[in-house]
Amino acid sequence: VGIQTNYMAVNPAESERMVFKVTDWIFLAFFILEAALRLLVYRGRFFRMSGWGWNVFDLFLVIIQFTEEVLVLTTVRGNDLWSTLLLRMVRVLRTIKLFRVMGHVDEFRLLVACILHSFKSFLWALALLLLLNFCMATYLVQIISSSRQSGD
Repeated sequence: VGIQTNYMAVNPAESERMVFKVTDWIFLAFFILEAALRLLVYRGRFFRMSGWGWNVFDLFLVIIQFTEEVLVLTTVRGNDLWSTLLLRMVRVLRTIKLFRVMGHVDEFRLLVACILHSFKSFLWALALLLLLNFCMATYLVQIISSSRQSGD
């Protein structure tokens, strides 16, 4: 998604390249297969087992990606502003799956916890920087205005 977005930003006049379309369909097929196999293996427990929220989340993302691909096939990209906007929103929602993968990495979870716990200190440091910036700006304005008044 990131590479495709970057390419479209650099080359806005070109239509979407076929390699991106094929890659999207391959990922969609893989994710549908994964969801179908998990539903087949777990059956009714899929929605009641430990971690059921992640299962629903994954199923929701597969449905979103499928909807996106259907919208791409059924709409004309340049003519309908609402469908283009909807496609962009759906594409952003698909990137949420990365957060699930990153949630299993202990170092990432530790980093997020550290950032959240240090947020109060960050805000005070930001307030101090803003105060220093205000003091320096006031001092410089006073110097410049006194210089203008004295005619230098």
